[in-house]
Amino acid sequence: KRTDYTVWFDDKHCQWVSSDFYLKKLPEFVLETNATLKGETNKTFSFGSLKEVKACSKESLQTPWGIEQTFKLALSAVDGLKLGKGKDTDLLMISLSSHDYLGHRFGPNHENMEAMTVEEDRLISKFLNDLSSRLPGGLNDVFLVLTGDHGMPPSALPKERVPSENIPDERLTNLAEKVLTQAFGKPKTGHWVEANIEFQLFLDQESIKSAGIPMGQIVKVLRDHLVKEPYIDQVWGRDEILDERKVPAGEYGIVADRTLSRRSGDIIVVLKPYFYSDPYYHVTHMTFYSYDRYVPLVFFGRTFKPGLYRQIVNVVDIAPTLSRVLDVLPPSQSEGRVLTEILR
Repeated sequence: KRTDYTVWFDDKHCQWVSSDFYLKKLPEFVLETNATLKGETNKTFSFGSLKEVKACSKESLQTPWGIEQTFKLALSAVDGLKLGKGKDTDLLMISLSSHDYLGHRFGPNHENMEAMTVEEDRLISKFLNDLSSRLPGGLNDVFLVLTGDHGMPPSALPKERVPSENIPDERLTNLAEKVLTQAFGKPKTGHWVEANIEFQLFLDQESIKSAGIPMGQIVKVLRDHLVKEPYIDQVWGRDEILDERKVPAGEYGIVADRTLSRRSGDIIVVLKPYFYSDPYYHVTHMTFYSYDRYVPLVFFGRTFKPGLYRQIVNVVDIAPTLSRVLDVLPPSQSEGRVLTEILR
């Protein structure tokens, strides 16, 4: 079953919004929250090294202000939808994206990130206390899971003489264009590469069809040349993995097999550790390296045994574990395992 309500924050209009795909009109609790946001538009504040931050701006979403507004909406949802007060289990999913925005801009060791973490901890505590006061059984009626969508590399890489570089998208695009032109001549449309999105190359299908070149040959030519670059580790064709089932070995193969689809690029380029492409900081969403993939995973609730568990688990273990706790079937494509070691 899909969500009943899905909303996100529009900083341009300082409002929580949705789309026709999810909602024909915003529910009352969202409209009420949006009304209170109108009083925020003229406010300014400072946070860490950020001065004269205007509320509702993109920069304000890189501060605890964004987290505070998110929790306000979450509590409005609890009240407006009477969550936790019926006979069935209610699921509330919250993204504290301000932590992510700030991390992308400044990296993990910046003073702003330290201040954000302290303030975020306080706001989470306040939210849980407010939530407890709204439920008949308090937090005894709540199962809580806290995790992150990705990690980030340490800040001192250049200082420690660890090879690291920001590789602009156009460098790879231009290189691939040059290699393919040298190998197959000028393309019909004037370019072989139509787009480069996070090192996934989308090729111009008209040029390829006109030249009559098999995709396997294109993959081989690009792989032979691109892997010679000091920042490139692997090059794969999307169809090699999806159709020919040439799934790469190791962790990358697991990630690729789970995430690639027909909407992915024709050519998948894998960078070496600590190489990245980001306008702010060297933080990405796209590698299989430990600094990107390791995140904390916290479970809270009466069913879970208190303790610190040091074994490696996966975020995909959340769904089957909660399904077992709630005595329901896990999602149809669930790949994780039940974390029996944390259950009473």
